[in-house]
Amino acid sequence: MLLEEFLKPLGITQVAFAQHIGVPVQRVNELIRGKRGVTPDTAWLLSQALDTTPQFWVNLQTNCDLA
Repeated sequence: MLLEEFLKPLGITQVAFAQHIGVPVQRVNELIRGKRGVTPDTAWLLSQALDTTPQFWVNLQTNCDLA
């Protein structure tokens, strides 16, 4: 979701996005690859950077966890 629905359409690389939100590139890459879950802290960072809500990201993670 993060890569296909947000970063690609915005033309933002993982490296640039990681720098923008102040996290290591590895953290963004692991989120994209599904190797890391979205924590409440990460949800806040993503929501602020992408004009969404933290609940959006937490709900996506919850749905993923339940599947």
